[in-house]
Amino acid sequence: VYTSIAQTPATDQDSGPDGTLTYSEIGGDQSFFFVDSLSGNITLTKSLDRETAQTLSLQVKVVDGGTTPGAFSASTTVTVSITDVNDVKPAFQYSTYTASVPESKSVLQTILKE
Repeated sequence: VYTSIAQTPATDQDSGPDGTLTYSEIGGDQSFFFVDSLSGNITLTKSLDRETAQTLSLQVKVVDGGTTPGAFSASTTVTVSITDVNDVKPAFQYSTYTASVPESKSVLQTILKE
């Protein structure tokens, strides 16, 4: 959590305030991300779990500081693919298993099944 995962660099050929860019989230899985308004840097705000979601997406908007004729904007979609890690422990269905085995049971035969 609070790990920088991407940056959405945008450019504007205007100079001065007209070329100043401001970034924001405008859609998608916004609760998982924070977009820095000055840099476009995207940071995780929640833990990810591949068993819950394989991908997340975020729509990011950038607006320039233009006043004449007005501000211009662009948007993009950032898709985050979540890779799985070994985070789930194996578990038995029961804490104890019991089997009765006759002494005549042959070697290498199954003595307990689910």
